Amino acid sequence: MLIAQDDVRLLALLVQALTEAGWDVEAALVEHLVGRTGGELRLCHGGHHVTTGTSADVPCQHDERMTATVLVPLG
Repeated sequence: MLIAQDDVRLLALLVQALTEAGWDVEAALVEHLVGRTGGELRLCHGGHHVTTGTSADVPCQHDERMTATVLVPLG
């Protein structure tokens, strides 16, 4: 996947806004890139699920530990 110059500017603004709001830069980058692919980012812990992006029809499979799952469409 190629990232256009406009995407870089948008990403820089997104990272700035999220870090000011207390998000880690790494989390912001992952969330942005997964969203650009039409994928889904899942953060799960103790039965609580937080997702961003396009929901995939794939069940969560994990125990009680914190998990981060990235699902991206093929093709």
